[in-house]
Amino acid sequence: MSHNSRVPKDSSEYTSSHSSTPNKSAYNSSCGPSTNSYTPSYSPPTTDARQSKLQEYKETDQRLRKKILTREYTPETEAEITFNITMCNIFKHTYPYLYKHEWEVVEGRSQHGRGDLVFTNGKNSYLIVECKYINQNGGKTARSARRQKRRKAELQAWRYAEIFAQLTPQALQVGYVHITNESHTSMETAEDRIQYLRIQQRIQTHNTN
Repeated sequence: MSHNSRVPKDSSEYTSSHSSTPNKSAYNSSCGPSTNSYTPSYSPPTTDARQSKLQEYKETDQRLRKKILTREYTPETEAEITFNITMCNIFKHTYPYLYKHEWEVVEGRSQHGRGDLVFTNGKNSYLIVECKYINQNGGKTARSARRQKRRKAELQAWRYAEIFAQLTPQALQVGYVHITNESHTSMETAEDRIQYLRIQQRIQTHNTN
């Protein structure tokens, strides 16, 4: 199991402000960071508990996908990217279940930010996905703004993954990726760009129980 870790540059200067204006056009209608090792307090579930949890994942996935795919969204926004990710089900082979959508990174503390999507494989592996729509206008100022938005999306994905891992003791693996409307950071390249936090100690603890 590979655990790549690359801390984004200037992560100490990152601010957690994040907004998304949630409706159907088609920018694409076709279908890291940390060296920390978290010490968990976690016991593997029984077979019955695992089956019950898997059913819960399936029901949550169906509910969230229906919510995303049936609501209106403003074209050329993060909500459009979220719609396309959900419609095309781009992580169906690795992370088939949608676990969270527009979620508070720290529940009850909105100042820590709101994430876009979290997927799971149903076996304690999770993927944090942050979406960012980047305006393609020309000019020096526009180019600088695009760089900043790309950077912000990358940092948000990493930071939210770090917090999620610390607050989710059953997580044996936490990956993260950012997706934009640009070709090199699009849905088509997402699976190849997933990075993982270093939580090897948690995996070892789980395996020895």
